[in-house]
Amino acid sequence: MGIVIGIIAFFVTFPLAAWLLFLVLFRILLKSKKKSFLLSVDVAAVFFAVSFWIKLSVIWHHQSFLWLLCLYLLLFLATAGLQFVLTDEIKWMKALKMMWRSSFLIFFLLSESMAIIGVFMYIMNQM
Repeated sequence: MGIVIGIIAFFVTFPLAAWLLFLVLFRILLKSKKKSFLLSVDVAAVFFAVSFWIKLSVIWHHQSFLWLLCLYLLLFLATAGLQFVLTDEIKWMKALKMMWRSSFLIFFLLSESMAIIGVFMYIMNQM
């Protein structure tokens, strides 16, 4: 059980490594480049979101998880609104899939930005 927790902790600390590992794993298992890429994005989105939340909690000592759920809700409403503007109808499952996959990109950028900000703040505090 300790090994599983260690692996999850590593993937939360370094979500890019998790994404690359899942990409290679799914590429071997599925033999389809597109499906393996999308499935690895779907799985890694969780690691990037949790990584961002933990980095934010450590840097600014803010422990609330509620704002992360609000961010997901706003992202879902934005994708549903975009879908309505483009097609004049909303397919809820498609909007949910669009939201989840766009959250990968958003939380990837936020997680990496928080890592850079954390290093910068650590350097500034050491001066």
